[in-house]
Amino acid sequence: DVLGGTTGPVVDLCTGSGCVALSIAHEAPGAEVLAVDISADAAALATENATRLGFADRVTVLQGDLFDALSRDLAGTIAGVVANPPYVPSGELGKLPAEVARYEPPTALDGGADGLDVARRIMRAGIIPQSLGFGIDLCQPRPRLSGIILLRQRALDLESGRAAVAAA
Repeated sequence: DVLGGTTGPVVDLCTGSGCVALSIAHEAPGAEVLAVDISADAAALATENATRLGFADRVTVLQGDLFDALSRDLAGTIAGVVANPPYVPSGELGKLPAEVARYEPPTALDGGADGLDVARRIMRAGIIPQSLGFGIDLCQPRPRLSGIILLRQRALDLESGRAAVAAA
């Protein structure tokens, strides 16, 4: 059981096309997933993908800014949080390979001066319960959030299936 028997929704912030949210729904058949993106276009694409893949009953796509898109009634019920927020430093956007810059909107990439602006906002929101811990992928040249699922006191890197570095 990918979710370790947890109940409550898993929240996928900065969902983009919804691939992480849909992967969670596929791997954890009992999971309810709330996929959030600030972009109306991304939210529409994630909704289309959820419907096309048969997960529209368990993956709810919300358009809005991070946790602001969620109902306050969810406080204390979130089973996990995943995020792949913008992580490219603003000064490096012009240096991205054409295959990235051509297909990704700047808002999906621009993470501010050091690439961590959105990650900091997620951490400071006060929504992620301490019991979930917090994971940061340190495999990149600079720390960034990257497909990390946070569940209670453990963090699981979705790409490798290995435990990730966790910090409160």
